[in-house]
Amino acid sequence: MKKILIFSILVFSIIYTPPLHAQNNGQGIIQNLEGSPVILRDDKPRPVEKNMTLQKNDTLRTLTDKCRLDFEINEKVQIKLFPLGECVLKELTADKIYIKLKTGNALVVLKPSQNSPLSSLQIETPNALITLRSSSFLGMIKT
Repeated sequence: MKKILIFSILVFSIIYTPPLHAQNNGQGIIQNLEGSPVILRDDKPRPVEKNMTLQKNDTLRTLTDKCRLDFEINEKVQIKLFPLGECVLKELTADKIYIKLKTGNALVVLKPSQNSPLSSLQIETPNALITLRSSSFLGMIKT
């Protein structure tokens, strides 16, 4: 009887554990991509995959004019990084998001949330620091 119980628990844990790269853990997740965007994590470039989990201090780059990246943070903010863009996810917590847009164009949409509102969404560009409460933002950085 003990062997059956242990086997059942083991099988249950294997079946109901999602893959590591698909776990969101209240952070960011890649939703869609075109071309070959790159993520810099621990100063090492890595290819981006759909459903990949994003972490604090990740740098996202769309290196070519055919590259685009869509991602979501905390199920509250949707971001589209357009071709030839680069942004750094400086802070990702349940109630605060801080993004540094270095180059390129990005569309940032703050989704309304009744359950757990976002206290602060800040976007830094070379010229300004923007704080959003419940809105959208289209940033264009000319280089």
